[in-house]
Amino acid sequence: MKKNFLFLLKVWPVVFLTLAVLSFLTEKVAGLLGYTLAGQEALEAVYHVLVDGSWSERGKVLFLVLILAPISEELIFRFVGWRFPQILLKWIHVKVFHVALAGLLALVSSAAFMSVHYIQVTLHFNSFWVTTKPLDNAFIALFFFGLAQCLIYFKTKNILFPILHHFLFNLTNLIFLLVFYKY
Repeated sequence: MKKNFLFLLKVWPVVFLTLAVLSFLTEKVAGLLGYTLAGQEALEAVYHVLVDGSWSERGKVLFLVLILAPISEELIFRFVGWRFPQILLKWIHVKVFHVALAGLLALVSSAAFMSVHYIQVTLHFNSFWVTTKPLDNAFIALFFFGLAQCLIYFKTKNILFPILHHFLFNLTNLIFLLVFYKY
């Protein structure tokens, strides 16, 4: 357990810095190709609530970003989308090349993780619409974050460590948002 926690503390800043650089490069390459990526609407909303919102609104946003998102997203994308199919196939004695399966499932769950951040569901009475948000500079970084989370789960063999890493990652993003991000 201690070994896994130390591993997580080593990985956390590396993942954060790598994804920050990747987001920056994504924006620059898109600009060179003549594309303008949208601003991150979610970051703007979180920033405004944390700066201008009531204490109740701030508490809700902090709970959502630091507790609910890490737990729910890791359970959905890393446990259900990545680990559970491996467990199920092993349980029913399906002989597959486990490393290839783990890699394929990591790619699929990471792509799903990235994609869900760009899907917007609008509920209206008894119907709903699913639309997509425009891509921003973090879309590639989100994919690689998903892969990093699968690696953390693989190394630690415990879903609590990807959840904790997700919490630390979101906390770091919130701190950087408040210190460096100005609208």
